Amino acid sequence: MVNETVLRPALDHEIEVLESLLCRDAENAVKAVRNGSDLLDETVFVILHGEQYAGFCTFRGASAEIFPLVIFKPYRRQGVGFSAMQQLIAVLKQKQIQEVAIEVLPGAESFWQKVFTGFPANPNYDETKFTYALC
Repeated sequence: MVNETVLRPALDHEIEVLESLLCRDAENAVKAVRNGSDLLDETVFVILHGEQYAGFCTFRGASAEIFPLVIFKPYRRQGVGFSAMQQLIAVLKQKQIQEVAIEVLPGAESFWQKVFTGFPANPNYDETKFTYALC
């Protein structure tokens, strides 16, 4: 059986599950699922691989930014994050989001280049932040 990656908005009770899984992922630099700010207009998306929680990402509507993207250790380097980001880009395009910002953490450069292949990039004030046009 092939496990399919699915991205969808997280339900309230799933935030607690994701927080628990994040706490167990000691190698991860991200320490919280939500930043607790309604001002950022955050939407947390759960990433499922098969029926298992494989990670999450947050889209901050106020700044049109994807941050963070977290893939839990057992699901890394299997295409789960790439598949989830392709689905998120489709959702953002459907919502007529014109561009999206990302912060590229060290070691993730090639991943984000692959995700945004074919989309024009504009580096921001430092080389770790980029904005991509989605149209």
